[in-house]
Amino acid sequence: MDVMKFKINLTVNDWLAYQQLLSSEAPRKYLKTWFLFIVNAVVWFLLAVIVMSTLREISTVHWPTAITISVVFLLLIFNHYINVPKLSKHAYAPKKDGAFCGSHIFELSEEEMKISSEASYSVYKWGVFKRIKQENGILALFIDTSSAVLIPLRDLENKDEIIHFLSEKVK
Repeated sequence: MDVMKFKINLTVNDWLAYQQLLSSEAPRKYLKTWFLFIVNAVVWFLLAVIVMSTLREISTVHWPTAITISVVFLLLIFNHYINVPKLSKHAYAPKKDGAFCGSHIFELSEEEMKISSEASYSVYKWGVFKRIKQENGILALFIDTSSAVLIPLRDLENKDEIIHFLSEKVK
């Protein structure tokens, strides 16, 4: 084989699909987030009760005020756990006119992969790739734990041939 050449177009949706792939592979060593939220809220509530009951012995505590403050605190925690994942999902999304989005030309040879666009030019030796994963309509060639070269499958005319070639090179 001489050089296999093809053109792809990366979009913000490709980046979002890649982020979904990364989060689906995140280690699940710890309890689910919602369970940690409940445990965290219960611990804080118990701490508030202990502090308030200790203060009650020292001076008079207005319990309706203490409960109101606790409810507001719980609402703030709940708001944080709901909105932070949404914000972080889109906070680092690439700009439509940035280096990620747009047209990229791939050249695959026996020795290396070259990728060029209006904004960049990269050359990767095959040994740098750790693994390959196909999911969410993209082919991800991982260079590291969370860094990968993305190829949207929708743009490939000879999809099976390219996937087979890349699977042989990335082991």
